[in-house]
Amino acid sequence: MENIYTEICYEPNKQQFMIDHTYSGIERDILCPCLAKVESYNGKIKLRILLEIAFTSKGKVIANIIKCDIEVK
Repeated sequence: MENIYTEICYEPNKQQFMIDHTYSGIERDILCPCLAKVESYNGKIKLRILLEIAFTSKGKVIANIIKCDIEVK
């Protein structure tokens, strides 16, 4: 089985957020890393991330969405 993943990284010394879909299984459009400057406030950053998920189903689909606060020390 292939290793399919999307890398999400924040580099505090550069104040840079990166999301990389290179190994996500997507075959076109967003194959390169996307970079954005994100300033921290008191050592914390606040991000709103929208995840796009595609799938097929022959029946009923139930999806749960959970908001998580992640603290890295």
